[in-house]
Amino acid sequence: MPSLTDADFFLDRLNGGLFPGMDRKIEVHTRFAEAHAKTAKNVLAAVKTALRESGFNQVMIVGHSLGASPHLFT
Repeated sequence: MPSLTDADFFLDRLNGGLFPGMDRKIEVHTRFAEAHAKTAKNVLAAVKTALRESGFNQVMIVGHSLGASPHLFT
């Protein structure tokens, strides 16, 4: 199924609620946007908690394809 997901290359505009202040002309891969929208609030809350509890102040995201892209938006 990943091949089919990658083949669907339609673009959507960024979700203004998840990206306040961003240029509404920016477009992203439809499936990345959908996956990001499903997880963004929970991921952001978990990252903020981990940063607060650990004392760290930076996050580095590494990954590949659909697994990393939604989190690069956050």
